[in-house]
Amino acid sequence: MGFCIRKAQKVDVPAIIREWEWLQRESRAYSPALQLKPNFKTIYRKYLAKRLKARNALVLVATKKDRVVGHAVANLMGVFAVFVIDKEAYVEELFVERPYRRKGIGTKLLAAVQAWAKRKGVRQLSIMTNTENTRARGVYTNFRMKEFLVKLIKRV
Repeated sequence: MGFCIRKAQKVDVPAIIREWEWLQRESRAYSPALQLKPNFKTIYRKYLAKRLKARNALVLVATKKDRVVGHAVANLMGVFAVFVIDKEAYVEELFVERPYRRKGIGTKLLAAVQAWAKRKGVRQLSIMTNTENTRARGVYTNFRMKEFLVKLIKRV
């Protein structure tokens, strides 16, 4: 397959931002309400800088010949304390560029997040996607994730 999954570095930030823009364009196809602020790149760059430094977060990139072709961002989140599983690894972003899809890269990124979560003592992994994004949902269900909640929204 010829690709590598590794922890992201500061030098990867421009590529991740480029991919994030593509991810947002695709997301708006499912929900036009996802409008970006004019200064979104500055906000996202700061967000990534924090995630790269945080002990409870993980930023990964998938590379092919030193070119970033996908990424994942995850963090550890607390779950309501009454439950046996009181924290989870939440995958905030998972994106693979179109020419590299259907090659197992998304699954490898998820597996790397899962391995990190296990090392952190976490027993649950979660991710959200648009209900109409059947391709992404297929990747997640093939990874043996189960649909659990449905988020309902209404503009007011």
